[in-house]
Amino acid sequence: MTKTLEQKRAEYAFNIVNEIKKDESCASDFAGLVAKMPSYILTNGLGNTIAFLFSKGKEHQLIVVGLMADWILRINKLNRSENIAGLSNDWIFNINQIKENFNEIIDKLILNVNMSLYTVITNELLALFVWLKRFCDGMIENKEE
Repeated sequence: MTKTLEQKRAEYAFNIVNEIKKDESCASDFAGLVAKMPSYILTNGLGNTIAFLFSKGKEHQLIVVGLMADWILRINKLNRSENIAGLSNDWIFNINQIKENFNEIIDKLILNVNMSLYTVITNELLALFVWLKRFCDGMIENKEE
């Protein structure tokens, strides 16, 4: 059975949230950040948002940077990255691997893409965050409740 892109996004988001919820200390912060990501990207731009998250450097922020790169460069293959294409499925949960690959992430998502591809990448990530937010809302307990 061939899956639609929307189904692939949903499956990827489900798997990410399923993995994140295992770490209760990170899950709530992750869910909160995922809910804000579309507005961050639309207000500040994709490049500024990624740079901001990396500069903050907390676990949940780096995981979001990693999952954006993973979805675009390894799963969806909107751009080519030999380094990231060869990584295992769980690399985005390894903070050191995200830091090691940050130059590649910035290069392939932001710096060396034309305006058309940059727009496609941005829109694709916005669509992915819709699914991530849906699953976070349903699968991760809110600390405030």
